Amino acid sequence: MSHRSRILSSLLAAFGGLVPAVASAAEPAVKRVALVFDDGPRPADAEPLLALLAKEKVHATFSLVGDRVNENPETAKVVAAAGHEIVNHSQTHAHPRDLDDAALDREVAGAQQRIRAVVVAGPHWYWPPYLEVDDRVCAAAAHAQLAVYTPRHLVVSMDYDTKVLAAEILRRATTDVRDGSVILFHEWRTETREQLPAILAELRRQNGVFLTFSELFASLTASDSASTSSGPAQASVPAGGEPLIAGDAGLPATRTADNGNGTFTNPLFYDEFSDPDLIRVGEDYYLTGTTMHVMPGLPVLHSRDLVNWRLLGYAFDRLDLGPEFRLEDGKEIYGQGVWAPCLRYHNGTFHIFTNINRHATHDHRQVRRHGRGVAFLQNRRPILHHQRVVYGPHAHGRCPRRHGFFACKQAPT
Repeated sequence: MSHRSRILSSLLAAFGGLVPAVASAAEPAVKRVALVFDDGPRPADAEPLLALLAKEKVHATFSLVGDRVNENPETAKVVAAAGHEIVNHSQTHAHPRDLDDAALDREVAGAQQRIRAVVVAGPHWYWPPYLEVDDRVCAAAAHAQLAVYTPRHLVVSMDYDTKVLAAEILRRATTDVRDGSVILFHEWRTETREQLPAILAELRRQNGVFLTFSELFASLTASDSASTSSGPAQASVPAGGEPLIAGDAGLPATRTADNGNGTFTNPLFYDEFSDPDLIRVGEDYYLTGTTMHVMPGLPVLHSRDLVNWRLLGYAFDRLDLGPEFRLEDGKEIYGQGVWAPCLRYHNGTFHIFTNINRHATHDHRQVRRHGRGVAFLQNRRPILHHQRVVYGPHAHGRCPRRHGFFACKQAPT
C-alpha cells in the first residue's frame, strides 16, 4: 500500500463519520470548505484569531512555519488544543524552487520534526510556501512521510498583499466558492480578522460548512467513492486518450476525428483555439489558446497522438483585475483580456505566459501535478509593462533552449 493510500485509509477512519454528507437533490447544495491560515504561529496574531474562531464555532487549518514554532511553541500547542488542524508549511518559508534537493528535504523534515516535538498529533499534510508544487516538492514531502495537500478548488483572499483592502478581502474570500474549496488566508493580516465574522456569515448564507484539511479530504473522497459505486457504467476512453481528471473516464465520448483505422478526418475538434501554442513533454502533447474576455479562460488540452484531445481544465476560473472585469461602473472588456498565450514546461511545472490588455504579461503557474487534474495559480508574477517578452513561436527569430522558460526578453520597440 502506498504512503498516500495509508494516509487516506487513516483519514477516512478518523474523519469519515464526522463530516457532513452531501445534501440530497431536494435540499440546498452544501459547500464543504476549508479555511487555512498561513505563516504562524505568533501569539499577537494567533490569539485573537483563535478567539474569533471559537466564538464562531469553526475549526480551521493552520499552516505553521518551523522557525515560528521554535519561537512560540506554547502558541502552537494552543492552536492544536482548540481543535484546529496543523499542517507543515516548511521550516523557514523559503521558495521551494530556489532550493536544491537536500535543502528542500531539510525544509520539510525540519519543520515536521519541530512541530511533532510540540504537538503530539503531528501534521499529515505539507502545504508548500507560495503553493510551489512540483515532483521535487512531492518527493521531499514523501521523504517526511507527508502528502502535499492539493485543493480541488482554491479561493485566494489575497490578504498577503497589503495593498488589498479589507473590503476586497471579504469580496474575494466569498466569491466563486464551491463545494470542496480551500480558502487561503494569512494569520498575520489584521484586516482578515476584522472581516472574518462577515466572511463566515456570507459563507453560511451560501450553505457553507467548515472543515479542516483532513476532514475535507475524507469527506470528498467518501463522496467520490459513493458516486463511483452507484453511478452508471463508465464509458471507454477513445484511443489515444486517458482519464486525467476525476470522472473523466465516465464521461460519454464526444465526436472524435480518429477514424479508428490509423487515419483521421479534419477538423480535429469543433471548437476554436485562436493563437494556439502546443508543446510536447515526454510522450504527451499540451495545447492552449487565446480566450480574450471569456471566463473561465486559457483552456489546457492533452493528447498522446495529436488527434485525440481531452480538455483537462482551465488556467483560471475568472480574472479580476478591475471593475471592467466584473462589468461594474458601466465598464467591460469585450474583445480584450487574454491574448496570445505561450505554454511552457520547466523543472516539473507548467507555465502559461499571456498578455492581458492594459495589465502587462502574466505567468499562470501550475499548482496541481499532471495526472491528478490541472490547477493554476493565476496572475502570480505580472511582468513589468516596459518589457516586451517574446516566447518561442511568438518571437521574431529563434529563442534558444538555454534561456530559462525557453523565453527571451527584448528591449521596448
